[in-house]
Amino acid sequence: PWIPYKHKNDFEPCPLPSSLRDAIRLFLLSTASLVARGHTAFHSSMLVHATRFKSVQSRIRTQLEREMSGLTSLLTHGSVATRDALLTELRGLWDREVVEKYEAFRSALPDDTGSMPTWDAVAHALTSNASRFTVMAINGESADALAYTTAKEGLWVIAVGGDKLSRGLTLEGLVTSY
Repeated sequence: PWIPYKHKNDFEPCPLPSSLRDAIRLFLLSTASLVARGHTAFHSSMLVHATRFKSVQSRIRTQLEREMSGLTSLLTHGSVATRDALLTELRGLWDREVVEKYEAFRSALPDDTGSMPTWDAVAHALTSNASRFTVMAINGESADALAYTTAKEGLWVIAVGGDKLSRGLTLEGLVTSY
């Protein structure tokens, strides 16, 4: 119901589905886990490709900016109670989607994959770096540009797009696709 397969240029997306909200949170957690493992100055990207219409992409960008603004605000300026509530929610997602699947994933990789960071290290990395995340619309009409070469600390971005992204534009450090 968020974005029907067949829709028109003037379509107004419904509220974000829980699957996309979870994907956003997993993107944040995955990026924070890299920081917790000692990585610095890296790019981390999430792709959201839900429509070919640039006007609808713009509306999606606005939805995602609102979601990210709320998350960032809670993580950086929220009261102890609201921040703890969000971190508890994120911990549940981390445990379900990362920790529970880690051993099967690790067993399929070489031995030098590194260890899983602790939840406390991930939570600290996330709260310390929450303001680094941004949302951009990447299409022929957007003023946004993925300026990876000028982002010395690394660009952490949710890129909303359609045809331009699906036709070969590389997202550096792609972590999550939706």
